[in-house]
Order: sequence, then structure tokens, then C-alpha cells
Amino acid sequence: MKEEILERAYHYALGDDECVLRSNEIRAKSPILFVVLGDKVKESIKSIKTEFSQNVMNAEGIMYLYIGLEQGIEDGQTSSLVLPLGKGEEKSSRGTLSSQLFEEENALKILNEQITKVREAILEKGKMFHYWEQIQVSVITDASEEMNSLLPDIVVLLKKKLEQDFKQVTVDLFAVLEETIYTPLEQAISMSFFKEIETYQARDYCYEKPLELLEDGLKLNTVYNQPLFNLTFILSDKKENGQKIEHAKEKHYETIAAFNLLKNREQKEIELAEAREQYNNSVFMTNIMSGGEHRFASARLAKVKKPRVGIYLATAYHLFNAYKEELSYHGIKESKALLEAVGLNEMRLSSLIDDIIPPKENLGEIYSVISQSIGFRELKGLSFQDAEKQLYKKSLEDFFSANFTKSSERKLAEKVSKEKIKKQIYAEVINHPDYGPYALEELFKIEQTRAIDKLREQYGYEIKQLEVTLDEKENKSVGEVIGSKFGLFDKKYLRDVKGYLVSEVYSLKYERLEKKLKLKAMETIKDILEELYNEIKIELKKLEEVGSLLKTLMEEANKFEEAYLVQNVNEYYEKLVHNKLEQLKKARGEHFLLEEKYMGDITSVLSQSREQFLEKLFILQEKYILQDEKLFRLSFEEELLARANMLVSYEEKDVAAKSELYHMLYLSLEENSKPCVYLDSAATTHRYEEKYFLGDRKSEFMTYAYEKDKTSRSYKLAYINDQRKSSLEKLQLMGGFKASDLIFTRTAQRYYDAYIKEGYLFSSNQEISKKGD
Repeated sequence: MKEEILERAYHYALGDDECVLRSNEIRAKSPILFVVLGDKVKESIKSIKTEFSQNVMNAEGIMYLYIGLEQGIEDGQTSSLVLPLGKGEEKSSRGTLSSQLFEEENALKILNEQITKVREAILEKGKMFHYWEQIQVSVITDASEEMNSLLPDIVVLLKKKLEQDFKQVTVDLFAVLEETIYTPLEQAISMSFFKEIETYQARDYCYEKPLELLEDGLKLNTVYNQPLFNLTFILSDKKENGQKIEHAKEKHYETIAAFNLLKNREQKEIELAEAREQYNNSVFMTNIMSGGEHRFASARLAKVKKPRVGIYLATAYHLFNAYKEELSYHGIKESKALLEAVGLNEMRLSSLIDDIIPPKENLGEIYSVISQSIGFRELKGLSFQDAEKQLYKKSLEDFFSANFTKSSERKLAEKVSKEKIKKQIYAEVINHPDYGPYALEELFKIEQTRAIDKLREQYGYEIKQLEVTLDEKENKSVGEVIGSKFGLFDKKYLRDVKGYLVSEVYSLKYERLEKKLKLKAMETIKDILEELYNEIKIELKKLEEVGSLLKTLMEEANKFEEAYLVQNVNEYYEKLVHNKLEQLKKARGEHFLLEEKYMGDITSVLSQSREQFLEKLFILQEKYILQDEKLFRLSFEEELLARANMLVSYEEKDVAAKSELYHMLYLSLEENSKPCVYLDSAATTHRYEEKYFLGDRKSEFMTYAYEKDKTSRSYKLAYINDQRKSSLEKLQLMGGFKASDLIFTRTAQRYYDAYIKEGYLFSSNQEISKKGD
């Protein structure tokens, strides 16, 4: 269930992005192709595709090509190529891959066919782009990936194929460097890779091989005389200060997507007219070069965004609490009224018994029961109990049992059947807005159980008292009672004995039956109530678990965000949910949540699984709560300021709102966008930087950020207009360093030298490696 809840929250967050995307209408101006080389970076396709789908209207026109030794995914945008190349011996596996490409019978053919297929797929997407003369290709690989020894073969062939249809083909390289986890061998391979890149990027680099294969099998000699890549980026898992970057790969993929959009974003006329500065690829390339020599670049994207998943979960949690509050017992009526509602007080029990027991006047029917013919002298010395036996045998007992006891017990069983009592309790307590299911718990608290026990003891005591009195009445002498008052005529005597039995004996038996029926009804209702309470308690516990899970997920969703970005999320959205519900109550009724089309009463809850309950909660939340533009659709800055100020006094709001929060936003974006490479201090000589804010150009924060250090900055600063309501972003580009400037290469070079001495072949031309020694 946890996964389903999070999936719903993420889905909502993405849906929020799609609304912004449609309003922004951001598009890539020309085709983009991502070539993912090697199994270690295969996941980049999913991440980059997600980034583009959230930010670009024509994202479906962007293509992806995976080349590796494992099978990748195939869809309308993604092609996979598994080259039939063997790993070979460990010492020479990387160095022989390129030669295998030309020696294996089908390898080169498959590569040509797949690249041709990708080119045709790109051409089919042509209508999605307004500018068709150029294509941007981004090659992504891991520095330690053996497959990247095929870079020149793949990139040159790709360029030749694409140049058949595009005037300009630019290829950038993005090398992921996981220096914190590499083994010594992987570090040595990475070192070889850097040496190769510096060779590929030399002005006099030349490639010549029979690379192109025609459909009839004819091979064409392919000559290529220029640097292989436009820009080469190194994206390490270490910051500039040497600290490790958590979840570095995922962040690198976001950076790659952001840079490609920066470079290939279609600008509207109004944006071009109002632009302060835009990205210029030629300018960036020129500034990072040193005397025309190749230099590496790095980049990093920082995001500050609404904690939308946490917000969704907070809203769901507080809506859940509001519904639980509707179900809860608030003691609106006195506890006596609660006992009355479940039928456990004297009035309700008396009413129940009055409905089922024949009226007391019916005891007069005893006069019609035929008695035995016995003379006065035989009865005078007997008790009334013995006299009854002599006169009636068991006839009076049978009459009373049949017409009063058994008939009443039968009717009682019908009246207090489990089905009827449960129905009554549901109607008068569980589903009643004044009580609710939690009121059942109140019935089992000390105060209520004492009241119930007191009533039970009262009935028990009254029954005993009646039995004592009854015993006295039955054991009185007939002669003593009748003889002292009446004459000794047999007919009159018999009538007076019957009168005594009706008014003095069976009248008491009737009263005793009433008390016994009340006691039995009480015990039956209490047993059914306890059984129902235990059933409800289990379901309420499940309901509580849902609330606890929502709370836990809400807290976990915000745990890894910076504190100031998630401050007061819980309190703020509790208030907003409350305010919105108050509006809805005025329009739909005080207890509208208990209506079936919203959440329904507890009967509805009990008939559903927890998953069904949550689905109903989420639909209610999305349809009636989150759609409120004024409350839940504020911009990133407005929402952040509102949350920050909710616990601040009115006079202090301006202080908390801008001076502090804008400063914290600025510092967070600056710190988290610093390029991810750990360089030697001497590498700052040719360092060149560009920084780009992505956000609403009209926002106060964008103005604040642009003016922050305007007079002292040594880097280019620009903004890209993006009227998103849920985030701000900053992309930093930095270049001008060599591979030897990386702290990583200090150790990697030593490992490289050691493995070379041991006979390892890292490159198809080991001379490439020797040039860097």
C-alpha cells in the first residue's frame, strides 16, 4: 500500500508539471539524439526522458540510442543495439573491442543498419521541430566503461550518416566519473579514456577506416579530420571541495537534460526581445579553450522546488483527520443519552418489554382455567402453593408459561436479534453525526460500564426481592387468609382463592418476568454491542493505520529536503485543508463528508478495503481540495513565503518574507549548482563560468538574484524564462581544465602505469596512451 500511495503522490506532482508545461509551451527547436554507450549508464535514458517529458512540449520527438552488451528497451523513441563483441581476456578486452568491430562478420553491419534505422526514425519526427537544418547529439558514457573505446568508430559513423540529411551535426560528450567507488582497474581504464579523449580532441586528429557499409556489402573508406566532439563534459561524484555527491548519477542525468534544453530551446519572440543574455555555444567553447587546445568542461543543475509529494501527502493526511473527526464522538450529548441510544437504560428497556409482554390485565384469564373439585376442609390447612397444586395441578403454571413467559421470550428473541440490534446501533450511534463509531469506545469506559453494571445489579436485586415476597405469599395458609375474611362456602372460597393467586401470586410472577426479560434483553444487547465494538475496533485500527502511514510518508517525503524549503508544511496545509472544508461545508452541508458520494459513513468504510478507502480519499482531495487555485496553486515563491510566515506576527512578515528567504534560496541554488569536479588548485588559470537561472523572469526572486552581485561578478549570468509555478533552477557551466587537473588522475595515473607494465591493453592503439605518459 505504501508504494501505491507514493505512486499516486508522484503522479499528482507530475500532473502539476504537465499543466505548467502546457501553459509554458517550451519546445526543443531542432532534433536531439542521445547515444548511451555502455551498460553502466543505461538508466540515463529513463531519467532524461522523464526530464524532457516534464519540460518540453515536443519531447516525443527526441530520440535515444543505447549501445551495449546487454539488451535495452525498445519503444517509439528508443532503439537498442547489442554488438556481438566478446569480452576476451581481461588484460586486452578493452583494447581489442575496436578491432573486433571490424573483424566480426556481422558487428559492423549491425552497427551501420542500426544507425541508419535511427536516422530514419529521426526524420519521421521532423514535423515536431521548427528548425530542421541541425541536430544535437549527446553521447553519454561512464569513464570506466570498456565500450567507450568504440567512441571514434560510433561517433564518426553517426556523423557521416546524419550529415546526409542535416547541414550541421554537433556532438557533445558527457563522461560520468564515479571516482568514489572505482576499483584500481576501473581507475586505470578511466585514465586511458581521458588520454584518448585528449587525442580525439586534438586539432590534428585524423580517423580513417573502412567504416561505412552499403546494403550490397560494399565497404567505404571513411576519413574524418577534425576534433571528434564539440564539448566534452566530466561529471564526477565529487564536489569542487572533494565531498561526495549523494545520488550523483541521477543528478548528472538531470544536468545533461537541462544543458541540452538550454542549448536547443526554442525562444519565443517576446523572450528574445526581453532577453538579457542567452546561451551561446561558440562563446562558451572559445572561452574554455587555451590557445586553441582542448579543455574539459563540467556542469551541474540545482533545483529548489515545492515539496509537491510532501504537500500531496500532507493534504491527504489532514483530509483523513478531518474525516476521522467526523466519525469521532465529541460528547455532544450526555453519556446518559448515549446509553439510551444503544438501548441500555431503564426507559428504553421498559419500552422494549412493554412492546413484547402481554398486558398485566390478561392475568384475569386465569379465572377461566378449570380447577379440581375439592372441599374447603381439605384446603384450609394448606399453603397457597400447595392449594394451587391441589386445585390446578400444573395448569396455572402452564397457562402463565405459555401465554406470558414463552411468548414474551420468543418476541424478545426477535426484537433483540443480532441483526436488529446491530441495525439499531448503526442507525442511532455509529452513523449518527452526534455520536459516530468512536462513541462505542465511550460505552466501555469506566463511567459507562458502571452505569450498565448498576442497572444490571438493580434488576438482579429487584428479582430477588420479588422472589422473597412471592415465597411469603405462596407459603401463607389458605385458612388464615381466606378464613379470616370470608365465609366458609365452597364456591365463594374457590373464587377467592383464584383471586388471591391472580392478584398476589401471579401478579408478582408477572413483575418478576418483566425484570427477567429486561435483564435478558440488557445482557443480549450488551453482548451484541461488545461483539460489534470488537469488529468496529479492528476496522478503526486499520483506519488509524492508514492515517499513521500517511503521516509517516509525509514526514519521510520532506526529510531529505532542505529545512527552509519544507518548514511549516504540516501546519500550513492543515490550515488550508481546514479552510477549504469550511467552505465546502457551507455549500454542501455540515456533514457532507459522511455522504456516500464523498467519503460515506462508517458502513461504507467497513465495506471497503483500505485501498478502496484511500482511492476515495484521493479522489475527494484532488477534485475538491487541491483544485482551489487561490489556496493550493500559488507560485513557488508565494507558497514558500506563505508557509514561512504562517507562524510570524503581522508586523514581522516583511522581514521573514524576502530578506531571509531570498537569501537562502540564492545560497542554496549557488551551492548546489557548483560544478561536480574535484580539481587541483592550479586549475583556476583558464577557468571560465556561466550561470543560468530558470524561472519566471517577472518574479521578484529572479530580479533579486540577477542584481545580487552584479557589480562584482566575474562570470556570465543569465536567466531563461520559465513560468513554472513549482520550482526554481540554476545551471552552472564551468570549463577550461585538463584531465591532469583532476585530483582523481593523481592516483589513476599510477594505477594506469602499473597495469600497462603488467601487459594490459587499454586502447586499440597503445601509442595513444604513451603520448600522455
